[in-house]
Amino acid sequence: MSSEACTGHRPTRGGPHQSWRWDGVGETIRFAFHRHRGKLQQAVGDLTDNDDLKNKGKADEKTGDAKELVDKAGEKIDGLIDSAHKALTND
Repeated sequence: MSSEACTGHRPTRGGPHQSWRWDGVGETIRFAFHRHRGKLQQAVGDLTDNDDLKNKGKADEKTGDAKELVDKAGEKIDGLIDSAHKALTND
């Protein structure tokens, strides 16, 4: 049974030392969705004087930003792992 079948994930790059991640394009769309949905909620909340909706919009926007930062950090860590693996195995 493959790892993909067990986890529902697939690697963005090959190699046994790679961490498993969702496809980068789907993640990018999801991050943008959170940000834009948050901005829209803030605008509607502003127009309707709905502080709850404005606050939810701010939270959604920050969620998208935070998820993108975590994903970028993960990609950098993957790069460091690749470099270390190549240095140790003389690839």
